[in-house]
Amino acid sequence: MYDRHRSRIRDNYKLCDLITARQWRLPVTTNPELKLVFDSIMEMKIQNNSEPDKLIWTPHPQGRFTIKTTYEVIRQRRELRPWTQIIWGEHIRPRHSFVLWLAIQDTLPMQEKLVEWNKINISNCYLCSQGLQAMDQTQMPIHYPNRSRPRARTVWYPEICSTRLWGHVMEWCGVKRLVDQAPAEWIWIFHAFKGKSLKKLMIQSALAATVYWIWSERNARMYGGSIEQRPLFHLITRDVTLRLAALEKRHKDTPDNQFAAARIGRVDLITLRPRRMLQWELPAKGWHALNSVGSLMSNKVSYGGIIRDETGAVNLAFCASSNERSILYLELMGIAKGIEVAMTLNISKLHIRTDSMMSTGILLK
Repeated sequence: MYDRHRSRIRDNYKLCDLITARQWRLPVTTNPELKLVFDSIMEMKIQNNSEPDKLIWTPHPQGRFTIKTTYEVIRQRRELRPWTQIIWGEHIRPRHSFVLWLAIQDTLPMQEKLVEWNKINISNCYLCSQGLQAMDQTQMPIHYPNRSRPRARTVWYPEICSTRLWGHVMEWCGVKRLVDQAPAEWIWIFHAFKGKSLKKLMIQSALAATVYWIWSERNARMYGGSIEQRPLFHLITRDVTLRLAALEKRHKDTPDNQFAAARIGRVDLITLRPRRMLQWELPAKGWHALNSVGSLMSNKVSYGGIIRDETGAVNLAFCASSNERSILYLELMGIAKGIEVAMTLNISKLHIRTDSMMSTGILLK
C-alpha cells in the first residue's frame, strides 16, 4: 500500500493516462524498487492500435479474474499432509470434512482448552456426564518426531458413549476390532483408512460423519437439548449411504467393494469381471485328466483340481486351504492330492495337466 502511494499513480488511472504520443510517461520516483519496475515497463514497446484497454489476469490461462486463481496466488504452499486424502473428497459431505479437519488440527473449541487456560476448573463430557479423569483422556498433546502426524489429542472424545458408537460404525463398515485409546486409535485410522476403493471411501465417509455428529450432539446438549430424536448411529449411516449413493465412478470387483456396494444399495458401482469361456481338451480314450491349480492371494491360500474322464464328465473336484505361502508348494500339492484321489477311484491312466512350468520340470526329472 505504501509503495502504491509513493508511485504517484492514482487508482483511477488508465493505461492511456501513462502514454503520450506512443511514449511512456511514468511518474518520476527515487524509490529503487519502483525504479526497477518502471524501467521494466519502459522497455515494453507500445503497439500502434486503437483497441480499448482491458485487464488481463495473468494467473488465469484465459486472462479472466477468478477467486480460484487468486487463492492459488496468495495462499501459502506447504508439504501435503499424508492424511489429507482421507478427509477430503466427493464421498464426504463438505461440512463433515470441515469439522474433521478442525478436529485433526486440534482447533475445535473444547472445555479442555479452557481448563488449560485456567478459565474453568473442570471439564465434563456432555455425552456421558463424566470428567476427563474418569474417561482417562490424554491431557498433553502427542508429539511424534520426524513424522507427519496430526495434532489430534482429545479429539476422538474417548469416553464410553462415543467409543461404543465408533465401534458400531466400524462394524457397520465391515471392520471388527476393539477401539483403542485416542492417540493409538488415530494412528491406526491414518494408516488403515488410506485408499480409494469403495470400501475405503465408505470408511472415510463414516469417520467424518461420526466426528461431525458427535461434535454436533455435544454442542446441542451443551446449549439446549439434543438436536435429533433419532440415534446418532442412524444419522451417521444415513449420511454415509446418501453420499456414497450419489457416486458415479465404478470400482473393481473385489469382496470388500461388493460388501460396500451392497451396504449402500449400489451394486451397480461394481465393474463385473468379464467371464472367460474355458474349453477343456478331452483326454485320450481310456484315460482320465487331472487339471490342478494353486492360488496365492493376500487373504487366501489354497489349491484344488478336477478329474474328468474321456467324455469330459467330471469324476471328482477338490479344493483345500493351506498355511504355506509358496505358489510352487501349492501347485505341487494340487497335483499330489489329485493323484491321491485318483488312486482311490482306481484310475490307473491319469494325464496330469498344469500351467506351472516349475511343477512340470520337477515331475519330468
